[in-house]
Amino acid sequence: MVGGRGKMPTARRLLLWGNLSASLSPAPRGVYHIGTNRTRGHRSAHRDDQWDTNGEEPRRKTGEKPSGMPSGRHKTSLDVVTRKRLSRIGRSPSRRALNERGTSRKRHVRQTNALPSEVREAPEGDRRANQSMPNTHERPPVNEQLQPSVPSRFTENNNKTCGRTPEGDLFSIDSLRHGSRELKSPRGPLLLPPQSYSRSRHLRVKMKNGRGGWNVRASALARNTFNPIRSIVENLRLAPHPDKPMIALSIGDPTIFGNLKPPQEAVEAVCASVQSMKYNGYAPSVGYPEAREAVAKYCSTPTSVVDAKDVILCSGCSHALDLCISVLGNPGKNILVPRPGFSIYRTLAEGLGLKVKSYDLLPEQGWEADLEQMESQLDADTVAIIVNNPSNPCGSVFSKEHLLKILDIARRNYVPIIADEIYDHFVFPGREFYSLGSLSEDVPILTCGGLTKRFLVPGWRMGWIVVHDKTGVFDQEIRKGLNCLSQRIIGSNTLVQGALPSILSNTPTEFFKETLSAIQGNAEIAYEILDRVPGLSPIMPEGAMYMMVGIDMEKFPEFKTDLEFVEQMVTEESVFCLPGKCFDYPNYVRIVLTVPEAQMREACERIEDFCSRHFQVFEEEEMDMMDIITYEEDDGRKIREHNALFEEKIFLTADGNVNEEDCLINKVHLMSDEGRRP
Repeated sequence: MVGGRGKMPTARRLLLWGNLSASLSPAPRGVYHIGTNRTRGHRSAHRDDQWDTNGEEPRRKTGEKPSGMPSGRHKTSLDVVTRKRLSRIGRSPSRRALNERGTSRKRHVRQTNALPSEVREAPEGDRRANQSMPNTHERPPVNEQLQPSVPSRFTENNNKTCGRTPEGDLFSIDSLRHGSRELKSPRGPLLLPPQSYSRSRHLRVKMKNGRGGWNVRASALARNTFNPIRSIVENLRLAPHPDKPMIALSIGDPTIFGNLKPPQEAVEAVCASVQSMKYNGYAPSVGYPEAREAVAKYCSTPTSVVDAKDVILCSGCSHALDLCISVLGNPGKNILVPRPGFSIYRTLAEGLGLKVKSYDLLPEQGWEADLEQMESQLDADTVAIIVNNPSNPCGSVFSKEHLLKILDIARRNYVPIIADEIYDHFVFPGREFYSLGSLSEDVPILTCGGLTKRFLVPGWRMGWIVVHDKTGVFDQEIRKGLNCLSQRIIGSNTLVQGALPSILSNTPTEFFKETLSAIQGNAEIAYEILDRVPGLSPIMPEGAMYMMVGIDMEKFPEFKTDLEFVEQMVTEESVFCLPGKCFDYPNYVRIVLTVPEAQMREACERIEDFCSRHFQVFEEEEMDMMDIITYEEDDGRKIREHNALFEEKIFLTADGNVNEEDCLINKVHLMSDEGRRP
């Protein structure tokens, strides 16, 4: 703009170049704090004669020049380069940029510190980044006569100031903090290296669209995403015993030890899919119709028939959970998750800005949900309840009656449910799996499942979402939202999609029985050994691949937390279990049941040895446990029960001596100064 009383272009829109030339000879080397008094459009906001004098200069009259400023109309000397630079953005140097008229457009300069010849960027907050550069000149004393007053409205947080050098050239920066070598900009600080300034050089700061240099920030989603398990495990000080091979009871991958293999039918189906050459291209983002139809048939029950349109194929069950939480949650809302529970629920929710609330699973009730607490946590901002059945990490399986009570709570409060059923049908004999979707009549449910666990192929990344919504609650927005979100990764693995119908229909039931038999066998071994260990309380699982073991930390006073307990057990026995803190449930550890049987037994025996060395009781408790009780069985045989803690039972003869023939010792664990002996 040329002349006139128009609005002054801001620093973000106008590219200005400052030229500090040799005319600055009276002043010592320095950096100049540039500021703008005001614009014509804000006369009422700040008067011309309001100045912060700090007791050095009284309030001046309108039209009177401040000390340290040239008198009269001061013409600037924009060089040819500056004019060319301004013309590149389609503007000519305005008359207001070339002249300073009266008191309406005064610029004021304050000299603060040594003026360098270069400007470089440093990370935000790194005030010491320039210490590594050689300082060849001492900072000269400040010339007090060349420090004019600064308007009081100019503060360190004013990010849109601009002004002139003493010779009149326009100098556009965001701000320059007094007493430091830092130029503050919306994109972060710029540090000035402590190099000597030669008056023959020019300091030119280019500020275009508010950018003064490289300052690339992560998104809010990335900053808020946090994996508790990864964070806890990486901070553990794990140093396995050099003479004992490591046994990791922490990895939830059923294929890691090689003893559990996927069904041969699934492998052949994938090979056929590859050789058919039909599935090398892009599929619809929600999946091929024939693959979705196969999942619908697999998930249908007599009380809940699923159609292909209700199925969305995903890249694993974790991706399915991501889509479900994303389609329902908005920043500031909250979601209800189980405790103890799989940490990915919190990771996904908090990344989206959701607040995570928890409802407890009760170990004394077989890890059933605390229904009263669950309902008390619900409010108007609750977007969903996450129900994990069968459970990771607990290995519990909810009964039909318990699931119906959860549905009643959701119905009364009008809250949808996200059902994590990746371990569907992965239950031990004697228990039955019920899908929440098959029991619901009016509660909308998003069920997440996949091939990962039951078919032992976590690396194939095939999961799905099944929409159970008999009343059409999800028809208005949620179904469309899921379709849109699925387009972010353009669908799941097409080769596995091509094999999916054959995998789901041709895998024999014998395969599932053998897998469950191996997992249940390991569960029984672990429970039998750990249940007799003082200070430990294992809870027998009913399905899935895990067992939770309680730790009475008072009996292990050497360790303050379950983290220290786990660390020391790795150091002494080379056995690693995930601490309960990973699942928001301290004083527990989770063990994985997918290891080979021999390693399962050895690992549990090492845990037993570790606990026997560190287990301690108070003297009065020890006296109570060492009481000797003599009583008679129904058949008339006398039994001396010595040390009730270890359930030692020794059958006696009529004269009180040990009956060698009828002696039955269920569990003998005598503690002595030398340690444990059978």
